[in-house]
Amino acid sequence: MRDAGAGISLGVATVPTVKITPDSLWFSISPEQGEGCGGIATIVQYFPKTQTFEVIQPEPLAQLQINDLALQLDRGAVWLATQRSDEGNPYLPGLGLVQYDLETNKIESFSVRNSPLVGAIPHQLQLAGKTPWVITGNGICAIADIDPAEIKNWDCWRFQLTNTLTQDTPVFSSLRSQDVIATFSAGTEIEVLWVSSTDFETDAQRFEIVYESGLSASISEGKISWRDYYGLPDYEP
Repeated sequence: MRDAGAGISLGVATVPTVKITPDSLWFSISPEQGEGCGGIATIVQYFPKTQTFEVIQPEPLAQLQINDLALQLDRGAVWLATQRSDEGNPYLPGLGLVQYDLETNKIESFSVRNSPLVGAIPHQLQLAGKTPWVITGNGICAIADIDPAEIKNWDCWRFQLTNTLTQDTPVFSSLRSQDVIATFSAGTEIEVLWVSSTDFETDAQRFEIVYESGLSASISEGKISWRDYYGLPDYEP
């Protein structure tokens, strides 16, 4: 696990999904991640008749979590929904939707960077006939069983939560900022992303929205590793 760069101590593993075929059970094992914990993302095929199993650990997926899998065994492929998590943020993009070739052991990744995938983190997969469907927190896509690398073979629908304001509403640049950067007038339709608390004692909240005008921010150059920050020595196996 340490050699794979997947963590320092073994995290608690979960089995988020199980698929059944006539002769075997397929399931994924995803490790807890964060606070130094980790593990290697694993696919297992279990044969109840012989009580044997095959372990699959594609190297490019070692540091990821597998949310779901779908079997397309007629073309020798397993579809995987991937993500990562870390301290304070359990939802970080991984490799998006992954197609794993059982014969060549190679993977092909489809993410928001190279495909029409709606949303960076796939959560659920479903195979309808020969068509894989992928669900994210932002929408749903169906992929024609021809060549998933071709954008024309994707059909996607985006979920969008909108609201029409009933009164003039100020817009702030960040969750706790007191500086008003704009004001939306009553009757304006906005797209709402999520709600966040600004004060846990009073339960005050703000909605995060899509702001078409955009904002600019600058950050200092440079970086520091967590080992340097916490004064920890480099790991020596």
